[in-house]
Amino acid sequence: MTCIAEGHDLYCSINVSGRQVSEPGFTREIIDVVRASGADPRAMVIELTESVLAAFGASQVFDELHSEGFRIALDDFGTGYSALQYLQSFDIDLIKIDRSFVTALGETKNGTVVQAVLNMATNIGAQTLAEGIENPEELRLLRELGIELGQGYYFSKPIPEAELSELLAENGTANHHSVRSAKGQ
Repeated sequence: MTCIAEGHDLYCSINVSGRQVSEPGFTREIIDVVRASGADPRAMVIELTESVLAAFGASQVFDELHSEGFRIALDDFGTGYSALQYLQSFDIDLIKIDRSFVTALGETKNGTVVQAVLNMATNIGAQTLAEGIENPEELRLLRELGIELGQGYYFSKPIPEAELSELLAENGTANHHSVRSAKGQ
């Protein structure tokens, strides 16, 4: 699970598989679990990989979750089998740019790929998040390209829930970096 501190809001991501999406009752189960926990669905991000978009019934599942307030994120973008048609078919809120593009940012071609993903996301009304940021130079290059959200070891290694609760209690949910950051990877 990834939590994004954005202003005063905290978003938690739930990774789902194609098998889960295809199971009858999956949508109702997610909605019921989130409601029973007392969490607000608007603070939840359902993360899926490109291959999940092709799962039978995925469109209906994500439409239902979206109508309940859940945000939908496309994880590891650029590494799967995705056809760009899926981006038009699904209401995607967030596109997560795979770490492989971030680590090779110094190469002109990869900077171009990241910029193209950012432009595409902007045109469909989605935000972008760069995965795997590990150093200040990667962060600088991503900022120059216009990427606003990021996650990776540069911000924090994954930490246990108790440690996260302590960190939030000490610092609130305010941003600790000038780029909005997702904790963990």
